[in-house]
Amino acid sequence: MISENNQQNSLSDVTYPLYENGYSYTEVNGNIRDRLPVFDDILSLKWQRSLADRNGDTRKLLPLWIADMDFETVPTVKEALQKRISTGIYGYSYIPESYKEAVADWFKNRFHHSLLSREIIPFTGVIPAINAAIYAFTRPRANVLLQTPVYHPFFKAIASTGRTLLKSPLVRKNNRYEIDFVGFEKVIREQRPELFVLCNPQNPTGRVFSREELQRLTDICLRYRVFIVADEIHSDIVFKPTEFTSTLNLNNEELSRHLIVCTSTSKTFNLAGLASANIFIKDTLVRKRFLETVEKLGQQGHGPGFIQTIAAETAYRTGKYWLRETLSYIQENFAYAYKRLDEELPHVWHSEKPEGTYFLWLDFSRYGFSNRELENLLLVRCRIQANQGYIFGEEGSGFVRINIACPRSILKEALDRLVEELKNYRV
Repeated sequence: MISENNQQNSLSDVTYPLYENGYSYTEVNGNIRDRLPVFDDILSLKWQRSLADRNGDTRKLLPLWIADMDFETVPTVKEALQKRISTGIYGYSYIPESYKEAVADWFKNRFHHSLLSREIIPFTGVIPAINAAIYAFTRPRANVLLQTPVYHPFFKAIASTGRTLLKSPLVRKNNRYEIDFVGFEKVIREQRPELFVLCNPQNPTGRVFSREELQRLTDICLRYRVFIVADEIHSDIVFKPTEFTSTLNLNNEELSRHLIVCTSTSKTFNLAGLASANIFIKDTLVRKRFLETVEKLGQQGHGPGFIQTIAAETAYRTGKYWLRETLSYIQENFAYAYKRLDEELPHVWHSEKPEGTYFLWLDFSRYGFSNRELENLLLVRCRIQANQGYIFGEEGSGFVRINIACPRSILKEALDRLVEELKNYRV
């Protein structure tokens, strides 16, 4: 594989400026704290929606909802895209082998994966891949299992493919969420789902499941021949001392015959608007079946285009120092938020410590609000746009998911508003 320190021409001879050995993102491009953008002119979904005034309130709506960051991406990604765009030629393109080499190098260096080129399938997104997998590995009207609360588009993927939702809720124990293994196996034994969508790191709770938990979980699935689709899109957003274990790290040959893994640069490098993903499938027959289904669905040949592949390859080759700085900043945001919540909003529950993702998953249920009242409190009274917990399943009722991958000043303002408003309510 090509190392991060080697420079090469790839993707139609576009040369990427790479970091020299020993340099950090800070030394080359300035600290990320100095590169936080001004938002009013940014054409992104969360900030464009935030500019609309509501109910005559002059305070800007703070958009802490959708799962992307407020940080500029890796500077070399911006430079590589500008150079390619300047050619003015936007015709058909192909995905070069150097792209897959960059993907394989990243996952080998971070997670000790050994991926062959043929085992990496560039795709347009994780959710389209999950939809294709449901078609490929389940029969019509089959049961599909989720651990709730969970990322809400999974519900739509099951419904839109004509399958039936089964749930095995996570349980809150010892101030964090844990897997109910007895309940998980009971649902599988009695309801016989054909496919399980695993979300790890878990969205919205922020849990990062340990190797032991994953081993036990996958052993149960294999015992009952349940196919596993692992959404590992947040695998890079994990905070020390927690370590991420991929299902690929379990090194089980039988598991590889019942598994696909979904990843993307979208969360890691704030590239969600470019719509791309990488699907890892080790087993030849599983890969063949998946690709045949993709072709039947009309998605063959419609993978990521040259913009997406240039951005992803550049990010994987040059982005590790940027990511290190970004994770440090987000972890400091967690510490700031937890301190203020503990001191000023002790009746709002949060997990014991951040493990993964950049979400606060907050329980307001002690206040006795209905879902409508809680939404009104956040959106209208506090002018904070967050994701209401009920969209992640009924287990999220009374919760709010808040995205803290944002400047500290915005997080501070959001917490100031929450504290000011909630002081008017008794518990």
